[in-house]
Amino acid sequence: MLKDADFNLGSVDGMMGAQTRGVIKEFQKANQLKPTGKINPATWTALNREKEVLGQEQKIVVPADVVKKTELHGEITGPRLKTKDRIKQIQIALKKAGFYQGGIDSKIGPKTKKAIIDFQRSKKLKPDGVIGLKTWEELSKYLEN
Repeated sequence: MLKDADFNLGSVDGMMGAQTRGVIKEFQKANQLKPTGKINPATWTALNREKEVLGQEQKIVVPADVVKKTELHGEITGPRLKTKDRIKQIQIALKKAGFYQGGIDSKIGPKTKKAIIDFQRSKKLKPDGVIGLKTWEELSKYLEN
């Protein structure tokens, strides 16, 4: 699609390499989007719009793993992250995983922060104490039990 929209990809090899990310950034800049080089929901929308403008009828089929990551990202970065319910879920999951012994008080205090960092280390994630996409993906598994 980027090639059809006159963004020079070179040869299309199906790989998400540096050249492809650079072209995605160019496309994002041209569409007044934050130039991240990553395909996010706003970029998918702009690509679909571009495809329609080019007279093509079919929508882009977003791979299921991209949809899942996008939904998870929305859960994490959306306003619900800061809610007491979300923090309660984090504490419950940390407790079930064996990293949190404190009370479930829906507050991210020093004990919860330490538990998050310890959990991240155990999963070989960046131990920054922030519930990002990868941390939430791992942590939420403990809520399923």
